[in-house]
Amino acid sequence: MTPGRPQPLERNHVRTARKPAHDKGLALPIELTLQPHPVLLASVGGVFSDGTVAHRCVELGVYLGVSLGAGVGLGSYATPAGRASDTTFHVFAGLPIPVYPPSFLRDPLGGLDERWCILRAEIFTGGCGDTRRRGGGRQGRPSEHWYTRHTSRRSTEEAVKSKTKNTKTRPQIAAMVARAFGGMKLADSEDAVLELKEGWFNAAYDIRLADGQQVILKIAPPRDAEVLLYEKNIMATEVAAMRLVRQNPAIPVPEIYFYDDAHDVCDSDYFFMEKIAGDNLEHVKAGLSPEAKESVELHIGEIVREINGFTGTYFGYEGNPDLRASSWKEAFIKIVESVLEDGARKSVVYDHGHDEIRAAVLKHARALEEITTPRLVHWDAWDLNVFVKEGRVAGIIDFERALWADPLMEAQFRLLFSDGITSSMRGYGKTSFTFEEEQRCSLYSLHLALVMNTECYYRNYDTDFVYDLSRQLMGASMDWLKAN
Repeated sequence: MTPGRPQPLERNHVRTARKPAHDKGLALPIELTLQPHPVLLASVGGVFSDGTVAHRCVELGVYLGVSLGAGVGLGSYATPAGRASDTTFHVFAGLPIPVYPPSFLRDPLGGLDERWCILRAEIFTGGCGDTRRRGGGRQGRPSEHWYTRHTSRRSTEEAVKSKTKNTKTRPQIAAMVARAFGGMKLADSEDAVLELKEGWFNAAYDIRLADGQQVILKIAPPRDAEVLLYEKNIMATEVAAMRLVRQNPAIPVPEIYFYDDAHDVCDSDYFFMEKIAGDNLEHVKAGLSPEAKESVELHIGEIVREINGFTGTYFGYEGNPDLRASSWKEAFIKIVESVLEDGARKSVVYDHGHDEIRAAVLKHARALEEITTPRLVHWDAWDLNVFVKEGRVAGIIDFERALWADPLMEAQFRLLFSDGITSSMRGYGKTSFTFEEEQRCSLYSLHLALVMNTECYYRNYDTDFVYDLSRQLMGASMDWLKAN
């Protein structure tokens, strides 16, 4: 790794990256006063916003007069995955409005000032204390392939909540099987249809046919599902890419048996493909010996290099002609702009403004001009999309996010948690980088961070891990792009 390359991400940066350093907003707490001023107060139900997330706070403090006070709050705030907790320290100013409790509450508490309950509108400002994420957090340093690990674990109940998964009933799947396999029926057994709950975008099933053959069914999101612009017609992209790379026997990709985009048997695209004989690398990697891990990583690098050997006639995405161009510089700028547009539709507030992000991209855009040949890029070759058998890669899947681009966009060149040259880089044959290549790697890391951050608002992730990491990766990428 050259000295100028962004450093690998560390967990301690994630922990406090949730909220901005200062809050501003309007609160409507209820103040309980026990004696004339100054008094101890308890504020409950306060709701305020910093423009990004909403807060609810329980506050303890000292009220010094009609319009001044100070307090510390314990509360929660909204994130794309749910709620998280924090502490806040702030000063406030406001005008108390007397609220007189009814006699059935006041009389039993005889002796208290009847003005014991005050509704106070306050404008506040203050620093944010230690922020802790609720649920799903990982302690210690994240694994190198954090992305699939933290966007794939789901219970049956969670799968139902997916914003894009187009799940089907057994009779509906039986009709799709009949269409694809010339009237073939499902096996009679209960396990003839097993939902595969890995992933958050498509619905997928392990299917057993009446003749005993096992196949994989993949169903695209409903046509009216909210997806990012680059995800338009994403299944057509996947099928085309998989059929293309099967021309190279060095790329172990499953055969596509049948693809249907007619939308009569099913309301969205779907396809059946070969079931790979092997183990998912994400599931078994921890149990592999160091030698076996290195062998697999080397093989992954070799396969990715073979994928990049296919050349195209344009840069950009197969499924969205609006994100294509004759030059890589123009196409990449379009792609980045499309993610910013996706974020604007959901009112996403990044840690860096749109103009700041655009300026960083344009500052280094000249390095993109070195790329003159469109090459097929998988872009999503993380562990969960790799199957292994006997120390070798048996299959690679999920080409849905493939595009014609610069090979340095591949996941193997995103040094999220690794320092130095990885085994997959050695397998690929790329172990040194020019300054222009470092520029492009940082641009591609920024793009990945934008996609990760934005898609949190389009999915239904059950933790904030991807959201946290996206902010960290964006910060590291922007720092490098500004400094170099």
